[in-house]
Amino acid sequence: AEIVISVNISPLHFRQQGLYQSVKTAIEDAGLKAAFLELEITESMAMAHRGNVIDLLTGLKQLGVGLAIDDFGTGFSSLSRLKDFPVDRLKVDQSFVANLNSDPDHEAICAAIIRLGNSMGLKVIAEGVEERADLETLAALNCDEAQGYLYAKPLFEEDFIAFVRDTGSRPVFPQALKSRAAE
Repeated sequence: AEIVISVNISPLHFRQQGLYQSVKTAIEDAGLKAAFLELEITESMAMAHRGNVIDLLTGLKQLGVGLAIDDFGTGFSSLSRLKDFPVDRLKVDQSFVANLNSDPDHEAICAAIIRLGNSMGLKVIAEGVEERADLETLAALNCDEAQGYLYAKPLFEEDFIAFVRDTGSRPVFPQALKSRAAE
């Protein structure tokens, strides 16, 4: 199975020179297709280092690496600047997902982020999904993907490999619920 692995990039990486070359070298050394690597930066980090980040992300994107804005909705972003970032995905912060079905404001925020991402041609992933009801709500809101304890807790390497083997090509994201309901 082809799996995209996401890696969080720390603020320290942005302050250091050579991140682009480090990523390029790691991809080459591993014999990895760049499309199977996604780098995640936080919303606040992207906004704080805007000029440098856009150049760096553009270079990484040209390598074929996927890019995501993590913890979206918790930083102090300017929506007008969001369009400048060459990202593929927005990740809805888990603090909004945690109370999705009990707090109408959280549902409204999730819905707005999902609509924003979809209208900009970005995939949207919800973080921290723990309950089937949350997954069903996210599917109704047209969220593309989900991650969280509903699927698995953090796993050691051997356990992760077994999990992937056992999961196979079974759809494990919100849109799969909508597809099954339509059948």
